[in-house]
Amino acid sequence: MKFATILCSGLLTLALAAPYQAPPPKDSCEKSDDTPSPVGTGKPYSTGKAEPPAKPDDNYKPPTKTGDSKPKSTGKTGGKNKDDDKPPSKTGDSKPKSTGKTGGKNKDDDKPPSKTGDSKPKSTGKTGGGGGGGGGGGGKPKTGDKPPSKTGGGGGSPASTGKPGGGGGGGGGGKKNGDKPPSKTGGGGGSPASTGKPGGSGPPAGTPYAPPANRTSGGAPAGGERAPGFASLGEGTTGGAGGAEVTVATYEELAAACAGEQAKIVYISGPIEQSGAQIKVGSNTSLLGKSAAAVLTGFGLSVSGATNVIIRNIAIKKVTAANGDAITVSGSSYVWIDHMDLSSDMTHDKDFYDGLIDIVNGADLVSVTYSKLYDHFKAVLIGNSDSKGAEDTGKLRVSMGFNHFSNINTRLPSLRFGTGHIYSNYFEGVQQAVNTRKGAQCLVENNNFSGAQEPIVSVDGEGFAVDRGNTFGYGSNAAPAGTLETMPYSYDTVPASEVQGAVVGKAGNTLTL
Repeated sequence: MKFATILCSGLLTLALAAPYQAPPPKDSCEKSDDTPSPVGTGKPYSTGKAEPPAKPDDNYKPPTKTGDSKPKSTGKTGGKNKDDDKPPSKTGDSKPKSTGKTGGKNKDDDKPPSKTGDSKPKSTGKTGGGGGGGGGGGGKPKTGDKPPSKTGGGGGSPASTGKPGGGGGGGGGGKKNGDKPPSKTGGGGGSPASTGKPGGSGPPAGTPYAPPANRTSGGAPAGGERAPGFASLGEGTTGGAGGAEVTVATYEELAAACAGEQAKIVYISGPIEQSGAQIKVGSNTSLLGKSAAAVLTGFGLSVSGATNVIIRNIAIKKVTAANGDAITVSGSSYVWIDHMDLSSDMTHDKDFYDGLIDIVNGADLVSVTYSKLYDHFKAVLIGNSDSKGAEDTGKLRVSMGFNHFSNINTRLPSLRFGTGHIYSNYFEGVQQAVNTRKGAQCLVENNNFSGAQEPIVSVDGEGFAVDRGNTFGYGSNAAPAGTLETMPYSYDTVPASEVQGAVVGKAGNTLTL
């Protein structure tokens, strides 16, 4: 008994003296509860966040290199179309190469339109999709006529800000001679998808107003005027603001000065004649004619794979089809074409010259204001193939305001898939004007169509149009009713009865810069 007591006492002493051992540690690779921030994911921020995403929405990818001139075709082509399938011009950037086989001809692209009434399609009663907001307002005229009234809304916040305000439309020319202030009207449509705010028709979902990825300049463009219309959305179009200035007088000097993505302001001092390839205009460029003497003959301009470009106050004449269009905007964004004089002649075959302005291959946020287009068969093509719906849908948002169209056969414009705002333009001696096609949505308002045989049609693929405040002469609206009622920006306009006085003599290369 005494021995057992001593043994138990000893065991208890040993137990109390033994050191404590902690449990084994957890695996060092255990997953954390932290969730990654949206940065780098490509997903839009909610409206309450201040930081922008690291990259724009996947559905809208502004080009980052001037040389990225040819987006791949998304499908095989259908009918043979002169603009769809012909070889590219010498620059290699103005015409996409055909990727598929051809079939029958496309009526709109390859032959003149029929006379009034022949091309009116039977209305289906259908209405189109929401469509994007529409075009900018060609601003206050520089010369002393009655200015346009102001229309517009509070849309167009850039996706990176989350704010509801609008990128208001600037003027096509600057206010100069004491013009009467314009009045404002318009809608508040088109808040970008990332803000979560309701708006009007607005741009199609999934295409927010992302700022150009390679923008290097900021502030107002040279001359102080700001780009109107679609080119005003997001950060707007400032061209070469803040960059170095250079004046050129030859074809070679012009080509060198326009190259690259650095901010730059290039002035053309006088006429340049050259039968040659288009001059490629790089990102962050303002290309300006100093006066009416800035005339380019035999060659045009290409904005391909670029962003943030302004082209103003230049005449371009007689660019043969072998040398491309007078102006090509391909796969580019934030482009303002203003106070241009574009022409060829009507004595040659319709295919001897190409287009005056082609906006193609997913180009977006383009405004054409206060320009004169005349003596030409096929003027303005927006979307160059029925097979490019995947590439063009949600893009091709183009504004056309305060332009003068004279002695033109067709395409003012011809618009596939995109969103057009056609307002306060003057049409004289025109066969077929607006052709909305392949699901395109157009707001056509306050235009003077008194000289147009077929003012608004939908030929070769049903598109849609809202007809508001237009004056017709020979024809009427023959397109199915659309849904595009409001714009995501403010813009200038005048009643159709005043358009002729507001445009004639003001549109064209009439500025002194």
